[in-house]
This record gives sequence, C-alpha cells and structure tokens, in this order.
Amino acid sequence: SVDPSAARHLKTIKEKAKLIGCELICCRTNHEVYGALVAAGVITAADKDLVQYLRGLRWRTKAAATKRMDEGHMGIVVDEGHMVSLDDVLAQQRSDIPEPRQVDVPDAFAHETDALDYCDERIVADFCYSGDLAGCLQSYQWAYRNTCTLFVRLEERHFEEMNNLRAGVMAELKPHCFVMVELPKWDKVEIAYGSLCFILRGSVSLVQILPQAYQSTRTSFTSGGFSFREGKRLRRRYPPGHVVGKVTFFLAKSDRVMDKQLAPQIVVSSKYGDSTELWVLKRSSWDSLPASLKAELTAMLCEQLADDAQHASLQEH
Repeated sequence: SVDPSAARHLKTIKEKAKLIGCELICCRTNHEVYGALVAAGVITAADKDLVQYLRGLRWRTKAAATKRMDEGHMGIVVDEGHMVSLDDVLAQQRSDIPEPRQVDVPDAFAHETDALDYCDERIVADFCYSGDLAGCLQSYQWAYRNTCTLFVRLEERHFEEMNNLRAGVMAELKPHCFVMVELPKWDKVEIAYGSLCFILRGSVSLVQILPQAYQSTRTSFTSGGFSFREGKRLRRRYPPGHVVGKVTFFLAKSDRVMDKQLAPQIVVSSKYGDSTELWVLKRSSWDSLPASLKAELTAMLCEQLADDAQHASLQEH
C-alpha cells in the first residue's frame, strides 16, 4: 500500500514536472497502490494492458491459474490458509477496477518495458516521421512505419530493402521455408528452436523462463506484491523486417548451446497486432540452399547480429 501523504506528494511532483514539459509515468503497481494513486490524481489515464492485468484478464494470470488447477489446486491461498475459488478472486478484481479504455497519453503501465516502448514511439514519431526529416525517408521506411502502427504486413520487397538484399531474394527463399500465417498472440513457436524465423507481420518476443521464479509460483498465490510476467524475463522484442533465432541456429549445429532449457523461447507478441506471420527456415533447408543465396543471407544475418550486439551494449548504459 502507499501512504495518502506520499500519494499527494507524488501528485505535487507530477504537477511540477508538467510545468517544465515532463511527464510522470508509473509502472509495476498492485491493486492497493493503483487505487491510492488514482484517488490522488497521480494516475488519470492507465494503459489498457495494466487495467486488464489488474482485472485478472491478462495471459499470465489466466495461464498460471489454469496450470494450478491442472495440478489439483482447487483454490488460491489469499490469507493464512483461507482458500477461495479462482472465479471469486478474479470477480473481485474485476469489480474493484473499472473497465479498460483506450487512451492517447497513458500515465501508468504494467511494466517498464511497456513504458519505454511508449516513450520510444513518441520520440520516433516526433523527430523522425514528422517535420523536415519526414521528406527524406525512403518508401521502405514508411512501409516499416505502417507495419508498426497500422499492423499491416511488410511486403517482401520492403523486407529486402530494409536489409540491403537484392530484389527477388525473398521469392527465392520462400519455397524453402515453412510459412506460418495468423499465429495468435502469446503462442509459443515450438518449431522455431534451432531455426531462423523471418518476421513479415506482427512481432515476436524472446522470453527466458526463470526456473527458480517459476517454481516459487507453484506453492501459493498471494495478492501482496506486483508480479507481472512472473517467472519470465523479456529479453527482446523483434518487429517485422527482422530475423530471430540466429544464436541457437548457428550454435546448435556444433552443439554449443549451453542449455536448451535456458535458451529464450520465441513467443508471439501482442505489441504489433493480434497475429504474426513467420517464415521458418530449418537447418536442413538452409544446408540445401544455393550457395549464392546462402551467401547473401549470411551477410544479412551477420549485420543483424552486429546490430543486436550494439543494441545490447546501449542497454547496459
């Protein structure tokens, strides 16, 4: 919980920050803190995902509860051995939190990753895709923008232009791939392990399962602290125009993957729409590619690996 005086102090800070053109964004709040901050006027326009999480409607909450039921747990521990049904807990959460609504300028998010994505989007929109710079953008850059904002498919020619590939490479590649369209959000792409996944629509996340954290969720469920994406760590999210699975693809052949259980899982993200299109290129298909096509793809993959490393170094700072 949060002390009422502390909530009022945050409200004062928010108003002072606004005077100099800054915005206060809240992340990682449980039901009690959320209610106090809303009452104090600190949170006035929560992101839809946060509201859904607090109402017990997000994927992690339902998946964890379903797993507990499958393991024979018929209720959830909420107070010193007192058991209540899952339906009762979720019903109470839904009654305490109003229905989610779409807001243009959110001031509270479920996770700092979502808040950073929102800030990134505003910076890109204001300083890249508007003003004088907008006239300098190439067609593939506008196509990429549409995939991220309108959730449309990235055409093969734009994928090629984004990655400095010659025209026609994707048409040559497609017969060697297992094409997966309309993959629903939050699905794990099991077939992707040890393969290259070319993203044409939507986005995918690399999610690492944390065994110790996961085990701790199996004993009981408490309503005390915030536990968004419990037992999971979001490593990175990839939008259209990228290839995922590069590390395990190249290391698996020589058996240099440290531990398959620790390798990040490829999960369909809901960030850029409700479905995703992937072209999955397996190792056996890669080995049978024409040498010239393989050389072009190798150059592109090396550049993307270098870009990933550069991005990781920036994250450390």
